[in-house]
Amino acid sequence: MELLEAILQRRTKRKFTDKKVPHEFLEKLVDCARYAPAGANRQPLKYIFLEEESLVKKIFPYTKWSGYHPEDAPNENEQPTAYIAILGDKNIKPNENFEIDAGAAGTIISLVAEDLGLSSCWLGSIDKKELAKMFNLDDNLVLLYLIALGYSDQKARAHDAKGDIKYYTDAEGVLNVPKRPMDEILIKL
Repeated sequence: MELLEAILQRRTKRKFTDKKVPHEFLEKLVDCARYAPAGANRQPLKYIFLEEESLVKKIFPYTKWSGYHPEDAPNENEQPTAYIAILGDKNIKPNENFEIDAGAAGTIISLVAEDLGLSSCWLGSIDKKELAKMFNLDDNLVLLYLIALGYSDQKARAHDAKGDIKYYTDAEGVLNVPKRPMDEILIKL
């Protein structure tokens, strides 16, 4: 898949099949993420592969999936089969300002996932305190995000927004993701 195609095709998906994500794919995703830009090249991010079925199921109750439509969260048989946890290491970057680094790495993970035929959902609305306990994290590690991964059981498409930017599922079950049009986001000097 061409990069441009992956960028334009990638949509957040929240419903997955039960097909397992190969461990090699998780390794490829993080291997690519480690090449993401990082402020001062400090590279403060760490990652955890979460792929054991029992652990993946334990994580799910500590996640929230859709701010606009909570009812669109995956049900029990639509959950992801893996997650990648993105962490910040305070021993490397004591000010805990990890957002830009995590944004770059998370974007790469999502795009490479698309290229590998996977779907992803970047989760920031998670119970970080409880999940950090579950993962038995050292005090220097800050849980930033989970990226849910799997094979999609959902169709999605982007289109130019006509006012409202809230995503929605149409009568055919397709997730529609309105994007602000170019004439709305481009400031001409």
